[in-house]
Amino acid sequence: MVELFKYKFQLGCLAILLPLLVAVVIIYPTTEPLILADLLFDGGMALCCLYLMFNIEELKESREIYRILLAASTMMFVANFWDFADELTNVLDSKDIIEDILKAAGFLLFLFGCSQWVKFHKKQCELMSRLAETDPLTGVLNRRALTMRADSLLSGPVPENTIVSVIIFDIDHFKQVNDSFGHQVGDIVLVEIATAVKSVIRKNDYLARLGGEEFVLFLYDTDLHGVKQVAEKIRNCIEQLTISHDGNEITCSVSLGLATSCNPIPGVLEELIGQADNALYEAKSNGRNCWRVADECHNPQEVQI
Repeated sequence: MVELFKYKFQLGCLAILLPLLVAVVIIYPTTEPLILADLLFDGGMALCCLYLMFNIEELKESREIYRILLAASTMMFVANFWDFADELTNVLDSKDIIEDILKAAGFLLFLFGCSQWVKFHKKQCELMSRLAETDPLTGVLNRRALTMRADSLLSGPVPENTIVSVIIFDIDHFKQVNDSFGHQVGDIVLVEIATAVKSVIRKNDYLARLGGEEFVLFLYDTDLHGVKQVAEKIRNCIEQLTISHDGNEITCSVSLGLATSCNPIPGVLEELIGQADNALYEAKSNGRNCWRVADECHNPQEVQI
C-alpha cells in the first residue's frame, strides 16, 4: 500500500481515464467487434504509456538513462492516443503517417533506453559485487571473499605435490600512529602498506584485510622456501616505506607469521590462518619486524573442512 501511495497522482489519472475509455468504447456507434477491439487496444496502450511516463518521471537518479525511456513512452503515448482519436472520430485519415512514425520511433527509442538501462544495472551489480568482496578502505579482498576464492581454487583439480601457503602480518605499534597522528593518518598508512604489498606479490596471490591493521596473503603453489622469500620481500618493502603527511615522515614495520600445507583442499585456509597467527605472535615476541614459520607441513588429517 505504501508503494502504491507514492503513485497516487498517476493512479488517480488512470482511475478517471480508464472508465472513460470503457464508456467511449461501449457507446461508440458501431457493432463491429474488430473496431471496438481496436479502440480498446489503442486506448489501453495510450493509458499504459501514460502510466509509464508518470512512473519513469518518479525516478530521480540516473536521469541520463531514464530520460530516454521517458521520451520513448511519451512518443508512444501520443501515437496511441492519436490512433485512438483517429478510430473514434474517423477524421484524421490524412495524419495516419504521423502516428505510424511516432509509434515506430517511440518503440525503437524505448528498446534503446532498455538496453541502456540493462547496461547501467549490470554496472551497478558489478559494483555491488566488488563492494561485497573488498575492504572499502584498502581495496583488497575481505576475509569472506578470500575464503570463497581459496576454496573455489582448491575445489578443482589440484596437481599432485602442490603446496599452498599463508602469510599473516600486521603493522608494528600501529596504535602509536593513530594516537600520534589521528585515525585519518592511520587509514592512509593502511592504504599505503596494502599498495606496497600488492606491488611485490604475484597477480594470482590473494591479499585480504582481516581487520584493523592485520592482513593475510594466500599463496597457491608456493612451498616453504618460496613463502619465506615473499615474507622477506614484504618485510623489507614496508621497512623502506616512508609516508609523508603534513611535514611528518612516518615509517613502519611489520611482523609476519607463515604457514604451509601439503594438503591443499577446501577448508585448509582457516587451518593455515590459525597456524600463521600463532607464528605471528611468536614474531612479535621476538622483537617484531621479523617473520616466523609455523609447522612446515602439518598433518593432512588435522584439516577441518
